[in-house]
Amino acid sequence: MPCYRPRALTVAILALAAACAPDQGPSAPESSGAPPDLAGSAFRLTIDVASGRVEVAAARPAASTGAAGPSFSLIGSDGVELRGTGTNGSIICSWSGIPNNSKQKRCTFDFTLTNRLQFTDLVTPTSFPRPPQGTTGILVFPYTAAALGVPGGSATPSPDWDNAPANFFNDFGGCGGGKTSDCYRWERFTAPLYAGTTSEVHTVGFNVDKAAQSVSAYIVVAADLRDNPVQSATLTGRADLCGTWHQFDDQADPGNLIVGAQSDDEFRGLCGFSLAALNGKSLVSATLDVKQRGVSGSPYDDLGNVVVDHAEYDPFSVGDHIAVTSLQSNLGTLSTDPDPEHKTLDVQAAVEDDLLNGRATSQFVLRFDQAHHISPVAFALFDGVGTAGEPTLVIRYRNP
Repeated sequence: MPCYRPRALTVAILALAAACAPDQGPSAPESSGAPPDLAGSAFRLTIDVASGRVEVAAARPAASTGAAGPSFSLIGSDGVELRGTGTNGSIICSWSGIPNNSKQKRCTFDFTLTNRLQFTDLVTPTSFPRPPQGTTGILVFPYTAAALGVPGGSATPSPDWDNAPANFFNDFGGCGGGKTSDCYRWERFTAPLYAGTTSEVHTVGFNVDKAAQSVSAYIVVAADLRDNPVQSATLTGRADLCGTWHQFDDQADPGNLIVGAQSDDEFRGLCGFSLAALNGKSLVSATLDVKQRGVSGSPYDDLGNVVVDHAEYDPFSVGDHIAVTSLQSNLGTLSTDPDPEHKTLDVQAAVEDDLLNGRATSQFVLRFDQAHHISPVAFALFDGVGTAGEPTLVIRYRNP
Protein backbone atom coordinates (compact mmCIF):
# COMPACT_ATOMS: atom_id res chain seq x y z
CA MET A 1 0.00 0.00 0.00
CA PRO A 2 1.50 3.40 -0.92
CA CYS A 3 2.92 5.34 2.00
CA TYR A 4 2.15 9.06 2.15
CA ARG A 5 4.68 11.35 3.76
CA PRO A 6 2.90 14.54 4.83
CA ARG A 7 5.50 17.11 4.00
CA ALA A 8 5.53 19.55 1.14
CA LEU A 9 8.33 19.44 -1.37
CA THR A 10 9.16 23.07 -2.08
CA VAL A 11 11.15 23.68 -5.21
CA ALA A 12 11.84 27.22 -6.36
CA ILE A 13 12.10 27.71 -10.08
CA LEU A 14 11.40 30.99 -11.80
CA ALA A 15 10.79 34.13 -9.79
CA LEU A 16 9.05 37.38 -10.04
CA ALA A 17 6.78 39.23 -7.68
CA ALA A 18 3.32 38.00 -8.58
CA ALA A 19 0.28 40.08 -9.10
CA CYS A 20 -3.14 40.29 -7.52
CA ALA A 21 -4.59 41.63 -10.76
CA PRO A 22 -4.10 39.91 -14.12
CA ASP A 23 -1.45 42.29 -15.42
CA GLN A 24 -0.49 44.26 -12.33
CA GLY A 25 1.74 43.03 -9.49
CA PRO A 26 3.53 44.19 -6.38
CA SER A 27 6.64 46.29 -6.64
CA ALA A 28 9.87 44.40 -7.16
CA PRO A 29 11.72 43.66 -3.91
CA GLU A 30 14.84 45.58 -3.09
CA SER A 31 16.93 42.42 -3.40
CA SER A 32 16.68 39.70 -6.05
CA GLY A 33 17.87 37.03 -3.60
CA ALA A 34 15.76 33.94 -2.92
CA PRO A 35 13.41 34.08 0.08
CA PRO A 36 15.33 32.73 3.10
CA ASP A 37 12.89 29.87 3.77
CA LEU A 38 13.11 28.67 0.16
CA ALA A 39 16.74 29.38 -0.61
CA GLY A 40 17.88 25.77 -0.22
CA SER A 41 15.52 24.45 -2.88
CA ALA A 42 14.99 27.36 -5.23
CA PHE A 43 15.60 27.65 -8.94
CA ARG A 44 16.71 31.06 -10.12
CA LEU A 45 15.49 31.96 -13.58
CA THR A 46 17.44 34.68 -15.40
CA ILE A 47 15.91 36.16 -18.54
CA ASP A 48 18.27 37.98 -20.87
CA VAL A 49 16.02 40.75 -22.16
CA ALA A 50 18.07 41.36 -25.30
CA SER A 51 18.30 37.75 -26.56
CA GLY A 52 15.36 36.14 -24.81
CA ARG A 53 17.57 33.30 -23.59
CA VAL A 54 16.58 31.95 -20.20
CA GLU A 55 19.17 30.43 -17.88
CA VAL A 56 18.14 28.22 -14.97
CA ALA A 57 20.31 27.70 -11.89
CA ALA A 58 19.77 26.35 -8.40
CA ALA A 59 19.93 28.92 -5.61
CA ARG A 60 22.62 26.78 -3.96
CA PRO A 61 25.09 24.47 -5.72
CA ALA A 62 23.22 21.58 -7.36
CA ALA A 63 23.63 19.19 -10.26
CA SER A 64 23.19 20.90 -13.60
CA THR A 65 23.67 20.03 -17.24
CA GLY A 66 24.79 23.53 -18.11
CA ALA A 67 23.83 27.15 -17.74
CA ALA A 68 21.34 27.15 -20.58
CA GLY A 69 19.98 23.66 -19.97
CA PRO A 70 17.95 22.01 -17.22
CA SER A 71 18.84 22.31 -13.54
CA PHE A 72 17.72 20.30 -10.54
CA SER A 73 16.15 21.12 -7.19
CA LEU A 74 17.38 19.03 -4.28
CA ILE A 75 15.08 16.44 -2.65
CA GLY A 76 17.40 14.44 -0.49
CA SER A 77 19.98 13.10 -2.93
CA ASP A 78 17.63 13.26 -5.91
CA GLY A 79 15.67 16.09 -7.48
CA VAL A 80 13.15 17.62 -9.80
CA GLU A 81 14.19 18.74 -13.25
CA LEU A 82 12.93 21.88 -14.96
CA ARG A 83 13.15 21.74 -18.75
CA GLY A 84 12.08 23.93 -21.59
CA THR A 85 10.92 22.56 -24.94
CA GLY A 86 13.87 23.84 -26.95
CA THR A 87 17.02 21.97 -27.96
CA ASN A 88 18.48 20.03 -25.01
CA GLY A 89 15.73 21.36 -22.75
CA SER A 90 16.61 25.01 -23.31
CA ILE A 91 14.18 27.88 -22.71
CA ILE A 92 13.84 30.80 -25.11
CA CYS A 93 11.36 33.65 -24.73
CA SER A 94 8.74 34.25 -27.36
CA TRP A 95 8.36 38.03 -27.28
CA SER A 96 5.16 39.97 -27.81
CA GLY A 97 3.85 43.45 -27.13
CA ILE A 98 1.49 44.35 -24.28
CA PRO A 99 -1.65 46.36 -25.10
CA ASN A 100 -1.51 49.94 -23.79
CA ASN A 101 1.94 49.36 -22.30
CA SER A 102 4.90 50.93 -24.10
CA LYS A 103 7.48 50.36 -21.33
CA GLN A 104 7.27 46.58 -21.09
CA LYS A 105 7.23 43.54 -23.36
CA ARG A 106 6.04 40.01 -22.66
CA CYS A 107 8.28 36.93 -22.46
CA THR A 108 6.29 33.72 -22.99
CA PHE A 109 7.79 30.22 -22.78
CA ASP A 110 6.95 26.53 -22.24
CA PHE A 111 8.37 24.24 -19.58
CA THR A 112 7.86 20.84 -17.92
CA LEU A 113 8.71 19.20 -14.62
CA THR A 114 10.41 15.81 -14.43
CA ASN A 115 10.27 13.68 -11.30
CA ARG A 116 13.81 12.33 -10.94
CA LEU A 117 13.01 10.13 -7.93
CA GLN A 118 13.12 6.38 -8.54
CA PHE A 119 10.25 5.11 -6.37
CA THR A 120 8.47 8.25 -5.16
CA ASP A 121 5.58 10.10 -6.79
CA LEU A 122 4.78 13.79 -6.45
CA VAL A 123 1.19 14.41 -5.32
CA THR A 124 -1.00 17.32 -4.22
CA PRO A 125 0.63 19.21 -1.32
CA THR A 126 -1.27 19.09 1.97
CA SER A 127 0.91 21.40 4.07
CA PHE A 128 2.82 24.63 3.32
CA PRO A 129 2.30 25.97 0.71
CA ARG A 130 -0.73 24.25 -0.76
CA PRO A 131 -3.26 24.95 -3.52
CA PRO A 132 -6.59 26.65 -2.83
CA GLN A 133 -9.20 24.46 -1.12
CA GLY A 134 -10.70 21.83 -3.41
CA THR A 135 -7.83 21.97 -5.90
CA THR A 136 -5.63 18.97 -6.67
CA GLY A 137 -2.29 18.92 -8.46
CA ILE A 138 1.29 20.06 -8.13
CA LEU A 139 1.46 23.76 -7.31
CA VAL A 140 3.78 26.08 -9.26
CA PHE A 141 3.91 29.86 -8.78
CA PRO A 142 6.35 32.79 -9.20
CA TYR A 143 7.51 34.14 -5.84
CA THR A 144 9.92 37.09 -6.17
CA ALA A 145 11.39 39.12 -9.00
CA ALA A 146 13.57 42.08 -9.86
CA ALA A 147 14.57 43.69 -13.13
CA LEU A 148 18.29 44.40 -13.24
CA GLY A 149 19.83 47.37 -15.01
CA VAL A 150 16.79 49.64 -14.57
CA PRO A 151 16.45 51.78 -11.42
CA GLY A 152 13.02 50.99 -9.99
CA GLY A 153 12.34 48.51 -12.79
CA SER A 154 9.92 45.66 -12.31
CA ALA A 155 8.73 42.42 -13.80
CA THR A 156 5.34 40.80 -13.25
CA PRO A 157 3.76 37.45 -14.12
CA SER A 158 1.62 37.65 -17.22
CA PRO A 159 -1.89 36.23 -17.63
CA ASP A 160 -0.22 33.15 -19.21
CA TRP A 161 -0.16 31.91 -15.62
CA ASP A 162 -3.57 30.29 -15.86
CA ASN A 163 -5.01 30.72 -12.39
CA ALA A 164 -6.05 33.95 -10.70
CA PRO A 165 -3.97 35.20 -7.75
CA ALA A 166 -4.28 33.17 -4.55
CA ASN A 167 -2.89 33.60 -1.03
CA PHE A 168 -0.62 30.64 -0.24
CA PHE A 169 1.05 31.83 2.96
CA ASN A 170 -1.63 32.64 5.55
CA ASP A 171 -5.21 31.84 6.41
CA PHE A 172 -6.54 35.39 6.56
CA GLY A 173 -7.41 37.93 3.95
CA GLY A 174 -7.96 37.50 0.27
CA CYS A 175 -6.46 38.97 -2.85
CA GLY A 176 -8.78 41.92 -3.29
CA GLY A 177 -8.82 45.42 -1.87
CA GLY A 178 -5.28 46.24 -2.93
CA LYS A 179 -3.64 43.44 -0.92
CA THR A 180 -0.64 42.20 -2.87
CA SER A 181 2.07 40.85 -0.57
CA ASP A 182 0.93 37.20 -0.34
CA CYS A 183 -1.03 36.82 -3.60
CA TYR A 184 0.38 35.01 -6.61
CA ARG A 185 -0.80 33.80 -9.99
CA TRP A 186 -0.14 30.07 -10.36
CA GLU A 187 -0.19 26.89 -12.47
CA ARG A 188 -1.57 23.45 -11.60
CA PHE A 189 0.38 20.47 -12.92
CA THR A 190 -1.40 17.12 -13.04
CA ALA A 191 -0.77 14.85 -10.05
CA PRO A 192 0.41 12.28 -9.36
CA LEU A 193 3.62 12.86 -11.27
CA TYR A 194 5.01 9.34 -11.19
CA ALA A 195 8.64 8.56 -10.40
CA GLY A 196 10.81 9.00 -13.48
CA THR A 197 8.10 10.66 -15.59
CA THR A 198 7.68 14.11 -17.11
CA SER A 199 4.67 16.37 -16.74
CA GLU A 200 2.55 17.93 -19.41
CA VAL A 201 3.82 21.17 -21.00
CA HIS A 202 2.72 24.47 -19.43
CA THR A 203 3.02 27.94 -20.92
CA VAL A 204 3.83 30.87 -18.61
CA GLY A 205 5.24 34.34 -19.03
CA PHE A 206 6.47 37.60 -17.54
CA ASN A 207 6.08 41.26 -18.44
CA VAL A 208 9.54 42.84 -18.26
CA ASP A 209 10.90 46.33 -18.73
CA LYS A 210 12.21 46.80 -22.26
CA ALA A 211 15.22 48.74 -20.95
CA ALA A 212 16.25 46.08 -18.43
CA GLN A 213 19.39 44.08 -19.06
CA SER A 214 18.02 40.95 -17.41
CA VAL A 215 15.33 39.73 -15.04
CA SER A 216 16.13 37.52 -12.06
CA ALA A 217 13.26 35.41 -10.78
CA TYR A 218 12.28 32.45 -8.59
CA ILE A 219 9.42 29.97 -8.87
CA VAL A 220 8.05 27.76 -6.13
CA VAL A 221 6.92 24.19 -6.85
CA ALA A 222 5.09 22.40 -4.03
CA ALA A 223 4.12 18.73 -3.75
CA ASP A 224 3.90 15.97 -1.19
CA LEU A 225 5.85 12.73 -1.61
CA ARG A 226 4.27 9.28 -1.97
CA ASP A 227 6.13 5.98 -2.09
CA ASN A 228 5.05 4.09 -5.21
CA PRO A 229 7.51 1.44 -6.41
CA VAL A 230 7.12 -0.17 -9.81
CA GLN A 231 5.28 -3.50 -9.52
CA SER A 232 4.99 -6.35 -11.98
CA ALA A 233 2.34 -8.81 -13.14
CA THR A 234 2.53 -11.70 -15.60
CA LEU A 235 -0.61 -12.34 -17.65
CA THR A 236 -0.99 -15.70 -19.37
CA GLY A 237 -2.79 -16.19 -22.65
CA ARG A 238 -6.46 -17.17 -22.61
CA ALA A 239 -7.19 -20.65 -23.95
CA ASP A 240 -9.99 -19.39 -26.20
CA LEU A 241 -7.80 -16.61 -27.63
CA CYS A 242 -4.54 -18.48 -28.34
CA GLY A 243 -3.88 -20.91 -31.17
CA THR A 244 -3.27 -21.23 -34.91
CA TRP A 245 -5.16 -19.32 -37.61
CA HIS A 246 -5.37 -21.18 -40.96
CA GLN A 247 -5.60 -18.50 -43.67
CA PHE A 248 -6.78 -20.95 -46.36
CA ASP A 249 -10.24 -21.35 -44.80
CA ASP A 250 -10.14 -18.78 -41.97
CA GLN A 251 -10.34 -21.48 -39.32
CA ALA A 252 -8.68 -21.31 -35.92
CA ASP A 253 -7.60 -24.07 -33.54
CA PRO A 254 -6.67 -23.54 -29.87
CA GLY A 255 -3.27 -24.71 -28.74
CA ASN A 256 0.20 -24.08 -30.08
CA LEU A 257 0.98 -21.06 -32.23
CA ILE A 258 2.15 -22.23 -35.66
CA VAL A 259 3.60 -19.56 -37.95
CA GLY A 260 4.55 -20.36 -41.53
CA ALA A 261 3.23 -21.86 -44.78
CA GLN A 262 2.44 -25.18 -46.38
CA SER A 263 1.47 -25.42 -50.05
CA ASP A 264 -1.37 -22.92 -50.49
CA ASP A 265 -2.10 -22.49 -46.77
CA GLU A 266 -0.61 -19.90 -44.43
CA PHE A 267 -0.41 -20.31 -40.68
CA ARG A 268 -0.50 -17.41 -38.26
CA GLY A 269 -0.32 -17.55 -34.48
CA LEU A 270 -2.96 -15.86 -32.35
CA CYS A 271 -2.86 -15.01 -28.66
CA GLY A 272 -4.92 -12.73 -26.42
CA PHE A 273 -4.65 -11.69 -22.77
CA SER A 274 -7.27 -10.44 -20.31
CA LEU A 275 -6.60 -6.89 -19.05
CA ALA A 276 -8.93 -6.95 -16.04
CA ALA A 277 -6.01 -6.87 -13.59
CA LEU A 278 -4.69 -3.63 -15.12
CA ASN A 279 -7.76 -1.45 -14.60
CA GLY A 280 -6.67 1.84 -13.05
CA LYS A 281 -2.95 1.04 -13.25
CA SER A 282 -0.31 3.26 -14.82
CA LEU A 283 1.76 1.17 -17.24
CA VAL A 284 5.54 1.40 -17.15
CA SER A 285 6.13 -1.38 -19.69
CA ALA A 286 4.42 -4.31 -21.41
CA THR A 287 6.40 -7.14 -23.00
CA LEU A 288 5.05 -10.02 -25.08
CA ASP A 289 7.00 -13.22 -24.32
CA VAL A 290 6.52 -16.29 -26.56
CA LYS A 291 8.74 -19.39 -26.49
CA GLN A 292 9.82 -20.82 -29.86
CA ARG A 293 9.94 -24.61 -29.56
CA GLY A 294 11.35 -25.45 -32.97
CA VAL A 295 11.03 -25.18 -36.76
CA SER A 296 10.28 -27.34 -39.77
CA GLY A 297 12.05 -26.63 -43.02
CA SER A 298 13.81 -23.29 -43.33
CA PRO A 299 11.13 -20.69 -42.59
CA TYR A 300 13.52 -17.86 -41.70
CA ASP A 301 15.33 -18.31 -45.03
CA ASP A 302 12.11 -18.65 -47.03
CA LEU A 303 9.70 -16.36 -45.23
CA GLY A 304 11.72 -13.65 -43.44
CA ASN A 305 11.23 -12.71 -39.79
CA VAL A 306 8.32 -13.23 -37.41
CA VAL A 307 6.54 -9.95 -36.75
CA VAL A 308 3.58 -9.11 -34.50
CA ASP A 309 0.33 -7.33 -35.40
CA HIS A 310 -2.06 -5.75 -32.90
CA ALA A 311 -5.51 -7.19 -33.64
CA GLU A 312 -9.02 -7.89 -32.43
CA TYR A 313 -11.03 -11.11 -32.86
CA ASP A 314 -13.68 -13.17 -31.07
CA PRO A 315 -12.94 -16.21 -28.87
CA PHE A 316 -12.79 -19.49 -30.80
CA SER A 317 -12.82 -23.27 -30.35
CA VAL A 318 -11.58 -26.12 -32.56
CA GLY A 319 -12.33 -25.52 -36.23
CA ASP A 320 -14.16 -22.21 -35.73
CA HIS A 321 -14.21 -19.78 -38.59
CA ILE A 322 -12.66 -16.52 -37.42
CA ALA A 323 -12.55 -12.90 -38.56
CA VAL A 324 -9.49 -10.94 -37.47
CA THR A 325 -9.50 -7.14 -37.50
CA SER A 326 -6.06 -5.53 -37.70
CA LEU A 327 -5.62 -2.57 -35.33
CA GLN A 328 -1.96 -1.97 -36.18
CA SER A 329 0.24 -3.92 -38.54
CA ASN A 330 3.81 -4.85 -37.61
CA LEU A 331 4.36 -3.63 -34.06
CA GLY A 332 7.89 -4.96 -34.37
CA THR A 333 10.01 -8.06 -34.94
CA LEU A 334 9.56 -10.91 -32.48
CA SER A 335 12.07 -13.40 -33.93
CA THR A 336 14.81 -13.42 -36.57
CA ASP A 337 16.22 -16.95 -36.12
CA PRO A 338 15.17 -20.55 -35.41
CA ASP A 339 16.85 -20.78 -32.00
CA PRO A 340 14.56 -22.57 -29.49
CA GLU A 341 14.24 -19.83 -26.88
CA HIS A 342 11.94 -17.18 -25.48
CA LYS A 343 11.29 -14.35 -27.94
CA THR A 344 10.15 -10.97 -26.65
CA LEU A 345 8.72 -7.72 -28.01
CA ASP A 346 7.76 -4.38 -26.44
CA VAL A 347 3.97 -3.99 -26.89
CA GLN A 348 3.30 -1.22 -24.36
CA ALA A 349 1.73 1.15 -26.90
CA ALA A 350 -0.72 -1.55 -28.04
CA VAL A 351 -1.76 -2.44 -24.48
CA GLU A 352 -2.21 1.23 -23.57
CA ASP A 353 -4.37 1.66 -26.69
CA ASP A 354 -6.55 -1.27 -25.59
CA LEU A 355 -6.97 0.18 -22.10
CA LEU A 356 -7.71 3.65 -23.46
CA ASN A 357 -10.39 2.29 -25.78
CA GLY A 358 -12.02 0.08 -23.17
CA ARG A 359 -11.04 -3.28 -24.68
CA ALA A 360 -11.15 -6.18 -22.23
CA THR A 361 -8.22 -7.97 -23.87
CA SER A 362 -4.99 -7.33 -25.77
CA GLN A 363 -4.75 -9.58 -28.83
CA PHE A 364 -1.81 -10.25 -31.12
CA VAL A 365 -1.08 -12.04 -34.40
CA LEU A 366 2.30 -13.65 -35.14
CA ARG A 367 3.24 -13.97 -38.83
CA PHE A 368 6.22 -14.06 -41.18
CA ASP A 369 6.77 -10.78 -42.99
CA GLN A 370 7.46 -12.07 -46.54
CA ALA A 371 5.38 -13.76 -49.27
CA HIS A 372 3.92 -17.15 -48.45
CA HIS A 373 2.33 -20.04 -50.42
CA ILE A 374 5.52 -22.05 -50.80
CA SER A 375 6.22 -25.76 -50.81
CA PRO A 376 7.52 -27.75 -48.99
CA VAL A 377 6.44 -27.06 -45.41
CA ALA A 378 8.16 -24.18 -43.63
CA PHE A 379 6.92 -23.10 -40.23
CA ALA A 380 7.97 -22.17 -36.70
CA LEU A 381 6.25 -23.73 -33.70
CA PHE A 382 5.64 -21.49 -30.70
CA ASP A 383 4.29 -22.77 -27.40
CA GLY A 384 0.63 -22.17 -26.67
CA VAL A 385 -1.60 -22.29 -23.60
CA GLY A 386 -1.21 -25.30 -21.39
CA THR A 387 2.53 -25.67 -21.97
CA ALA A 388 5.43 -24.83 -19.68
CA GLY A 389 6.46 -21.97 -21.94
CA GLU A 390 3.03 -20.61 -22.76
CA PRO A 391 2.79 -17.04 -24.07
CA THR A 392 2.80 -14.33 -21.42
CA LEU A 393 2.33 -10.60 -21.27
CA VAL A 394 4.76 -9.21 -18.68
CA ILE A 395 3.49 -5.93 -17.23
CA ARG A 396 5.30 -3.37 -15.08
CA TYR A 397 3.02 -0.76 -13.54
CA ARG A 398 2.38 1.73 -10.75
CA ASN A 399 -0.79 2.17 -8.75
CA PRO A 400 -2.83 5.34 -9.32
